[in-house]
Amino acid sequence: MTSPLATVPYLPPGGAPIGLVRVTPVWAAVSVPSRWGRHVRDVLGDQSGPVMEDPGLRMMAWPLPAGGGADWPDARAAGVAWHGPGDTLLVPGLDGYRDGTRWLRPPTDDAVFTDPATLRTAIELVTGPLEEAAELGPLAICRYCGTPTRDAVLVETRHSVSAADHHWFACRPCLTSRVRDGNGRRPRVVRPASR
Repeated sequence: MTSPLATVPYLPPGGAPIGLVRVTPVWAAVSVPSRWGRHVRDVLGDQSGPVMEDPGLRMMAWPLPAGGGADWPDARAAGVAWHGPGDTLLVPGLDGYRDGTRWLRPPTDDAVFTDPATLRTAIELVTGPLEEAAELGPLAICRYCGTPTRDAVLVETRHSVSAADHHWFACRPCLTSRVRDGNGRRPRVVRPASR
């Protein structure tokens, strides 16, 4: 009997440690920003199938069975992206890849995919209804308490030559308590530069 891992459709060919893999009609994937994808992973717990993270792109992706997530509403405004046939993803091999894209939860004989309905429920518990993503807008994570919020204030930006800038936010309660109480590092609100 052949192990299910021998036929995982999204692994790089030839046992490569990492590779660009084209999504085929037998599988799909959903990706979310890493900054709040960890909350989704925590909500899923043991119900999560494999999940990979690309720290360079700052995204996490769950492989899904064929067509999984295709009928979800467009939630790109919240950072939720569906990857279907013809799209490509950078995928680590089974043994992982140390310096970049890696498995946070690798595929196993018992879990090759995540159930799309379960994943959607977990995403919506973190972000709110996907149908309202465009209205609600992007989600930030408070650097102090780790809470997902849409009522955040930019408190720090680090510029990068080789990647996208990295931004840190504070939720209003943390910003208020740190300014009022003076506990911990005092946040400095960053105003976007005028162009």
